[in-house]
Order: sequence, then C-alpha cells, then structure tokens
Amino acid sequence: MSDPIVIATRESRLALWQAEHVRALLARRLGRQAELLGMTTRGDQILDRALSKVGGKGLFVKELEAALADGRAQLAVHSLKDVPMDLPAGFALAAVLEREDPRDAFVSPRFATLAELPQGACVGTSSLRRAVQLLAARPDLRIEPLRGNLDTRLRKLDEGAMDAIVLAAAGLVRLGLAARIRACFDPGQMLPAAGQGALALELRVDDAALHAALAPLAHRPTWLAVEAERAVSRALGGSCSLPLAAHASWQGDGTLALDALLGDGRQLDRPLLRARAAAPVVDAGRARARRAGRRRAARARCRRLPAGCLTGAGPARARRPDRRPALRASTVTEAPTSPPAVRADADGTAALPRVIVTRPAAQAAPWVDALRASGLDAVALPLIDIGPVADPAPVHEAWAQLGATTLVFFVSGNAVQAFFALRPCGAPWPATTRAAAPGPATADALRAAGVPAALVVAPAADAPSYDSEQLWTLLQHERWDGRDVLVVRGEGGRDWLAAQWRSAGARVRYLAAYARRPPRPGADGRRMIDQALADPAGHLWLFSSSEAVTNLLALAPGAPGGAHALATHSRIADAARRAGFATVAECAARIEAVVDAVRGQGVRGSRGRLDDDRPHGGLLE
Repeated sequence: MSDPIVIATRESRLALWQAEHVRALLARRLGRQAELLGMTTRGDQILDRALSKVGGKGLFVKELEAALADGRAQLAVHSLKDVPMDLPAGFALAAVLEREDPRDAFVSPRFATLAELPQGACVGTSSLRRAVQLLAARPDLRIEPLRGNLDTRLRKLDEGAMDAIVLAAAGLVRLGLAARIRACFDPGQMLPAAGQGALALELRVDDAALHAALAPLAHRPTWLAVEAERAVSRALGGSCSLPLAAHASWQGDGTLALDALLGDGRQLDRPLLRARAAAPVVDAGRARARRAGRRRAARARCRRLPAGCLTGAGPARARRPDRRPALRASTVTEAPTSPPAVRADADGTAALPRVIVTRPAAQAAPWVDALRASGLDAVALPLIDIGPVADPAPVHEAWAQLGATTLVFFVSGNAVQAFFALRPCGAPWPATTRAAAPGPATADALRAAGVPAALVVAPAADAPSYDSEQLWTLLQHERWDGRDVLVVRGEGGRDWLAAQWRSAGARVRYLAAYARRPPRPGADGRRMIDQALADPAGHLWLFSSSEAVTNLLALAPGAPGGAHALATHSRIADAARRAGFATVAECAARIEAVVDAVRGQGVRGSRGRLDDDRPHGGLLE
C-alpha cells in the first residue's frame, strides 16, 4: 500500500473543510489515503491590516509551500483566488477542481439587498475589488475594513459593527451557512475575483508521479476558465493593492466569455474600466502559432528609416491622411544631435513611439488605457511602488485631532486615498477644517472622499500650473500666525510650501500616510527595460516623477544612452536631462497634453503642470 499523502492546509474552519474535501476525493476516486498537516500562515496572524498593506495574498500560501519544499507535505490545498499569479520556482498546480458558486454574497441581519441599505450605511470588506464596485453602485456607503476568518467576520456583523458584509458565496455554501446569504450579486453587479470559488492543488514540480496521479481530479472547464481570469491579473500586475476583477463563463456555443474590471486602488470612487471579450478556446499549440505570427507582423511594421529621414534631411514627404503625425524634432527642449523618438512603418511613413508610462501601478493602468484610446501605443512599467507606512497609528491620531487643525494640505491623490483609507468608521470631516490640494484632480478626490466642496481650496482647472507655488498664491494673503497646518504626504518630500507657512507664523506638522519604494520588476519588466534601451528611437519614457528617473538608473546602470523622455514638470525634465536622456520634452500633466506632446503638438519647454508638493512629482492630472 502506498504511503499516505500529507496535505498541508491552513487551520481555519473553511481551509480544513477544503482539505478534508480533497482527502475524500483522493480516497473515493484514486483509492489513496491522506493525512492533514495543519498550519497557521502569516495571513492568518495579521488581522489588523489589509492584505495589500502587509504583503498580499501570497501570505496565505508561503508557509504551505515551505512544508512542500522541505518534505513535510506532498500536497497543498488553496482557494485559487489566494494563489499569486506566478508561483515560486519549483512549484506547480497539479489540478484545479470543479468550481463552486463564484459570486459574491450580500450578508446582513436587517437588510435583504444592497439597495435596501440606508443612506451612509457601513459595509464591511477588506477587498479593494469589492469596495470599488460597492461604491460604484452606492457612492454614499462607508466601507469598513474587515479581516479574519469567515466566522470572525460573521461575528463582527452580528455584534453590530456593520450594517452588512460581502463575502464569497462559495465559502458560506461549503460550511453549510448558505442560509446567511440574503442575496448573491450577479456578475454584472459585482464581478468576482480571478479564480474565486475554485480550489487548487499545489505540489513540487519534481514530484512527477503525484502530478500524474492527480490528473483525474482536474476539472478542465473550470481550469480553462480560471486560467483566462488569471491571465488578466498577470497582464495587469494584479495584487491586493489593485482593484481588479475577472470572470470567465462558458457560453452555449462552446465559446468562453471573459469579463474584466479595473478600479483605482488609491481613489476608490473613480470610474471603473470594464472590458468583455468572447472567443472559441484553441489548443496551446495553435495559440502559440498565432502569437508568433503577430510578433512577426509587428517586427515587420517596426523597421526604421535612416536617421536623415527623421531629422529633416532629404526631400519632404506628404503624410497620408490615415497616418498619425510623427513626434517632430521641434518638440524637444534642446537641439538634439540624434533623431527624436520616431519609428517608421514598413511602407516608410513615420509612426509614433511606444510610450512607457512609469507611474505607480494603480495609476499607470488607467493612463495606458487612455493613451491607447487616443490611438497611441503605450505600456505600463511602474518605476515607483506605493505602499503602506509601517505604523498607521500617526494617521489614526491625526484623525482624532482633525477638529483642532486649521488646514490639511494633501500633496496628491495618493495622500487623500491613504489618509481616508484609515478613517475611523463614521468619522465626519470637521466643519471648521479646510483641505488644500495642489490641483483639480486631488481636489476632486477630496470632495469624493466626503470633504464639503466649500472647505476645499485648490488652483482652478485653467491655472498656469498645478503645484505648491500656484496654491500659495491662493493662501499667502491669509492670516496664518498661530494656526495649525497638517501636510499629508508620502515618506519624505519637498518642504517649500511648509517653509512659506512657517514664515507666516503657522505651526506645520508632517504626516507620512504612505510609502514610496523602488520597484521590483519581474522578468517581463526587465525585458521591457532592456528592449526600450536597446531601441531608443522606438520608445518614449513618460515621467511624472524624478524619483522614477532615479529608479530607472538604479535598475539599469548605464541608462539611458540615446533614450528620449517626456516630463510633466520642469523639475522632472531637469532630472531627466541630468540623467543623460538624449532629448527631453515637457508638457502639462494632463492626458490630452501628453497625447498632443507625443504627437508633436503643444509641448512646452519651460514650466509644465504638476499636482504635487515634491521634487519627484506626483499624480498626473
């Protein structure tokens, strides 16, 4: 008789149910015995912070993978939505089981549906994906963080901490708690997380015998569907800090329909991006052949003209009306000795460069979509990571003292999102405290977060710039002597505006509400950097932060060579010039200005627009 298979599992009631379910399948369908190895993971231990702030969903699987690696267990059972998109080297998924109900469930002791909740009701969830969709349907709701196992969450609801909570229906059904479900959200109302409702079996790659033995447990329709969902997350860098949903469903004609949704992790009430596609499922070999064909066609389109054709040497060529205009040499801020970032199509007509958006991941994706919608080729390569501060206590203390503060200055939308994410449930904005913003986007974020419009001060949309200097023109004539000002920002930052307040007699305090960290790009990110630096004429680096310039140099010593940059403020442009970019153009920090700049129109060589109070820049307006 074969030795029992040891299954590593978390020790929550739901995780143990899932492991017991797999043990029963092994006995019934494969005739194999199994034993459970219960373990407590870091994800189970940290209950006072959102997963996005402490390392993501991978915290639920690392200890189980360690047990596989050292031989204490041969198999691990996971909820697939908790499994990172890319497994560590040496591990693989052996099977995905048939899916339970993938929908989200509305649970409330007093209200039957989301629509029945009263104005301003408190709903518990620690999922950014659920939060952005709840706020899209009901902007008046207050979202309260909710961590812990399923029983803990239900207990908090029953104790009256919230009016309702949202949970995965699958977990409630599996534990015999389906009666607690008041309503299930249709995917059109709330799109599930990638892999939600599915169980995955993980093992070591070198355990070929067990891998083959488990093959009969795999449910192919579920596995194909969740692979499509996880491909969306993988392409967009999905993590707990990115409100991303993906759900694939089989249609009657055998096609697979895939719905995806993306929100803004720092400004939860921003409009959501939605997409849908449906196509027949093809085998892996045919798919690889199609991708190879597309790559060959793309390479053929990207052959370059000689340099002289790009700098104006030679006869002028009439532009075909169906071609986008090239980025002209006149758009750069200094006379270049090398051609600007322009490519050429196979027929010899000028084509535009690929724009590399270097903003943090949560802000990069919407900008890539907006640039593509304008007909430009754009990709996201985040060169700054936005994360939580190690200790949220100072933010909690700031909320407690808010009523005694004359004015709170938020340096960016990131600052607004981080500060309000830690707002005590039900805490209103004081009627005597004003909020200041360096530009319209941050002002919009403040109003959306619940700050009355009459208390928000910011430069107008048609102001000559969005920065600290422009904001100070609105505030410098007020009396500041003896007044308290709080500056909410990331860790570190520019002190210019605080110095003006101090000179006017104000007491200024800083609050670091979020952290800015160097990026850790994966293999795809490294490849993108190498390709862009090897092909400087075909790429244009879009910088909204001089910190991103610094981080690029750290990731790629010797960069940028002959690369070309577009900066959204003069300070950022200066940083790019000091870094050695061949040409540096400037434009306003608005999407339409970026589009015009890439197309060679409206670039300014002096002062751009900036919505931030830091030398490294901030969110684009």
